[in-house]
Amino acid sequence: MLIHPIHPQPNGPLLPVVAPARRQEAVEIHRILEARAPQTIVTPLATIARNIHRYGVIRSRDGRVLACAALMPKAPRRFELRSVAVAPGFEGQRLGQHLLQWAGDEAHRRGLLVLCVTTHPKLFARFGFKPISMPAELQKAERENVKLDSPRQAMILEPTKAIQHFWSVA
Repeated sequence: MLIHPIHPQPNGPLLPVVAPARRQEAVEIHRILEARAPQTIVTPLATIARNIHRYGVIRSRDGRVLACAALMPKAPRRFELRSVAVAPGFEGQRLGQHLLQWAGDEAHRRGLLVLCVTTHPKLFARFGFKPISMPAELQKAERENVKLDSPRQAMILEPTKAIQHFWSVA
């Protein structure tokens, strides 16, 4: 199960929680991804629903999905971080950073190698991801999504890397 515990900031409020997505949230996740196109690959709704157990979400107090990410298996102990997106109107609140922290924590805890392709390599680097050449297992998806107009960088997070929590990263 994909759960990220609450981490209190020193002298500050509790941080958002990345929790497992619920089946009924597939439509909300799909809408967030559609709103982020063309910067984000829009995963088909049926694929999201079929893999809902692989998604982590951040919810508002009233239960709306504000941000999402998925860890999709590619090979034993090798996962792809996909569909990292924040709902329009909620940018700039570090929700994406919470999702990256969650992915890093999951990789470290479970001993996973995590691959991703991003238009924000500097942000991902803050969480231990390193640039790499495009792995063969991600090349097909990239060819199918050539409509994306932003430069994209393949990155990897190794399970042995110590994960620093983002509020301690300069």
